[in-house]
Amino acid sequence: MVGNKAAMMSRFGYGYDRRIRKLYEWMIVDQREDGGWNCSQGKPGTLDCWEALFALSTIPKACRTAAIERAIERGAEFCLERNLFKEAPIAEVLFTESLHNQSFRTYRPSIPAHQFFSLWK
Repeated sequence: MVGNKAAMMSRFGYGYDRRIRKLYEWMIVDQREDGGWNCSQGKPGTLDCWEALFALSTIPKACRTAAIERAIERGAEFCLERNLFKEAPIAEVLFTESLHNQSFRTYRPSIPAHQFFSLWK
């Protein structure tokens, strides 16, 4: 949830707002040892990496701190080591308007990764 909120607000131009920056800070601090994240701070185990990585991808490269770059690398390894980009159900992106229009996107689970990535073309 935090990652989705941070990504949405960043795409709407609020990424520099201190309240949104706090969401990103929370994601950096709460990243699990294995590189993934859980939805609730302090709960044991790892749930996922999708939402946090999506949110972190909205930060322009020139604005990323070393901590953000490390979080991205660790999250990407979590995804790659588990083949989540190949096998796991991934969110289907449904565009309400053109991606170029910075539209809000909703998602629903359970489509193969190759179908998900084909939506970005």
